[in-house]
Amino acid sequence: MIHSQEWKNGILCNSLCQLLFKKGRIIWKSEFTKENNVLKETSVFRNGLAYFILCGNEKSTYNIIDSDGNITFTRDFTEDFKILGHGDGLFLVAEHVVNFDTDEWQIGAMDKNGIMVVAYKVYETDTAPTPPMAVDLPADHSIEMQDIEVSLSQLEAEY
Repeated sequence: MIHSQEWKNGILCNSLCQLLFKKGRIIWKSEFTKENNVLKETSVFRNGLAYFILCGNEKSTYNIIDSDGNITFTRDFTEDFKILGHGDGLFLVAEHVVNFDTDEWQIGAMDKNGIMVVAYKVYETDTAPTPPMAVDLPADHSIEMQDIEVSLSQLEAEY
């Protein structure tokens, strides 16, 4: 990745990002943006695919790119959607679903075009597992038995 900046009179005006792939070949260039950090997040290429978050002038977006520089998927960036990782042409994604009776993260897998190939499943992050109840150790009556024996022997000695 190459990050270029445009300065005017000592003031940073625009930034540009270029993604590099094989042998220094530029496969994609971003628009000039007013953002300092054009790419918020990037991944490495695996099986000819990578993803990144572009901070554009109007909005930030998730993008999936192939090794030819084609953007195959774009989605507005929100805190309620995450690309967790990728490999073998699939992207592990999580989506936060909040409505009247639901507040949960769901995890699924999509292909390079954003088509869900493994349906979302619920993944709860707030609910900690309940630890098992403690089990009392078996009672050790040997000390009590010893005290009874001592008391009986004292009584026997007195009478």
